[in-house]
Amino acid sequence: MIYTENRTREISFPLGGIGSGSVGLAGNGRLCDWEIFNRSNKNSFLGYTHFCIRTGTSFRLLQGDCFEPYTGTYRSGDGTDQFSRGFGWGVEGELLPGLPHFRDVIFDGRFPTAELRFSDETFPIRADLTAWSPFIPGCDRISSLPCAVLEYTFTNTTGEPLEATAVGVLANPWQDAGHFNQVIREDDHTTLKLSGGTENELSLTLLAAADDVSSQEYWYRGGWQDHLEMYLNDLQKGGRFTPRTYPVAPERTRQDHGLLAEHFTLPAGGSRRVTFLLTWHIPERSNTWNHSAKEYAEQQNIPLTWRNYYATQWKDSGASANELRERIGELRA
Repeated sequence: MIYTENRTREISFPLGGIGSGSVGLAGNGRLCDWEIFNRSNKNSFLGYTHFCIRTGTSFRLLQGDCFEPYTGTYRSGDGTDQFSRGFGWGVEGELLPGLPHFRDVIFDGRFPTAELRFSDETFPIRADLTAWSPFIPGCDRISSLPCAVLEYTFTNTTGEPLEATAVGVLANPWQDAGHFNQVIREDDHTTLKLSGGTENELSLTLLAAADDVSSQEYWYRGGWQDHLEMYLNDLQKGGRFTPRTYPVAPERTRQDHGLLAEHFTLPAGGSRRVTFLLTWHIPERSNTWNHSAKEYAEQQNIPLTWRNYYATQWKDSGASANELRERIGELRA
């Protein structure tokens, strides 16, 4: 089934393993509905997490336009995070509404894969996305991989070669003291691992399967929108990203972001595939839907929390990302 324009607005295509939670792929190509934290989490964002393609100093977000209404959406909550949010406040900043995006998006979803095509007559590169997670009947372990695979194919629509950069930005969802970001370089891939603390198992991993990658463990830590402004300055000046790191956060901070950027040349009329792997590890869950659960567990002398199946198979998000990388050809087939 092909979806275009306004017909894409209600799409949230699930990427993730059985029992491991999922990330939604919206009809315009952005990631949404971050339900990887062992609870329902519709209409959620993960900071400014996004992907984009750049050539020279010009770039496009790998997503289409924001959807109407531009007055924003209603959000309920405990009142602690309602400032500048909700109906009447305008489009949420996490949607990056002021940044250039592709004008036209076509969505074709056939579980467990989604195909998207991005085009813009004012931009010299066309982009196609194949997004998927392993889903193999009878193979419970590999079908439970907590992962999303994003395969972008970029095509040069001009008669001249282009220098291009594919950028993946991922936000660290944990803000308490001890959270940190780390870039790990190998011969043929680079990993950005975001951890919730030095002594716990919480982590997200973004892996770029290429040898020519620049990175930033952290966006600039500043006030107001300084972190986003500095990122845009780095993005628009072209070239490789200058590494930036900070000590492990000694106290609660605002949400930290990191990035991986793959650099390559697109020959005239040529194409290149760029693959990003996203994995997560939030191993323990508890009964959050029954207010009497804690009291009942204590009375019955039973644990209130338990481990997800995937946490018994992979020690952290780095381990699941590495197995996915090593077996990706097999699993894709």
